[in-house]
Amino acid sequence: MQRVANAVGREGQCKVAYLHAAALEEVRKLRAMLEERLSPVETLVAELSPALGVHTGPGTVGVCYLRLP
Repeated sequence: MQRVANAVGREGQCKVAYLHAAALEEVRKLRAMLEERLSPVETLVAELSPALGVHTGPGTVGVCYLRLP
C-alpha cells in the first residue's frame, strides 16, 4: 500500500485494480486504506484466475495500479 501511494503521490492520478482469491472482505479493507491516500479515477475489483489461485491459495489479495500522466 505504501509503495503505491509513494509511486502515485497525493496529487497524482491513477487507475487501481484490487484482486483476490476468496478474500473480498480483505479487499474492501485494503481499498478503504489505500483510497484514504489516493483518489483513483477508475477502480476494479476482480477474483484471481484459477491458474494463479491454485499457487497462492485462498486469502490472497493484490493491487495493480497504473499511474496516469
